[in-house]
Amino acid sequence: MPPKKRKEKPCLYDRLPKQAQVKVDAFRAHYDIYFKNQTIAADVLKCSQSAIHRYLSGKVLVPMEIADRFMKFTNGVVSVESIFFDLNEYLYDQEKAKEAAA
Repeated sequence: MPPKKRKEKPCLYDRLPKQAQVKVDAFRAHYDIYFKNQTIAADVLKCSQSAIHRYLSGKVLVPMEIADRFMKFTNGVVSVESIFFDLNEYLYDQEKAKEAAA
């Protein structure tokens, strides 16, 4: 009998709006430029290696604090706005737009 295939859980990245996916992709691109591995990134950004992995995989969005540390590390080359996405604000704005349309 063939082994059972495990069901892949849908990742947050797959359910994000396009604007948020762009931010995750930007974080990945900047990570590739500035860091050799996740351990070094974790040391510089003052978080755990597993957190870096979650940001890179899109399981978790990059928090404001991490985006700010990344900006300071790069002396402003990487802006906070380029890698931070506030999902709660986006959802709130969408809800307000629905209410205004009704």
